[in-house]
Amino acid sequence: MLMVKCPECGHENTASIQMPPETLSADSNVSGNEQPCEKCHASIPLSNENLYYK
Repeated sequence: MLMVKCPECGHENTASIQMPPETLSADSNVSGNEQPCEKCHASIPLSNENLYYK
């Protein structure tokens, strides 16, 4: 499952975009996308640095 952590409150959100690990590389550009945090509703940028698998 692709996750993204909220920079505001630290809550782990399920990323609104899901892709296989091999797609999430330096080549894949997901920047520009963002989603609201499920907990505090802050805007989370979906960047390669923020996304991780759990």
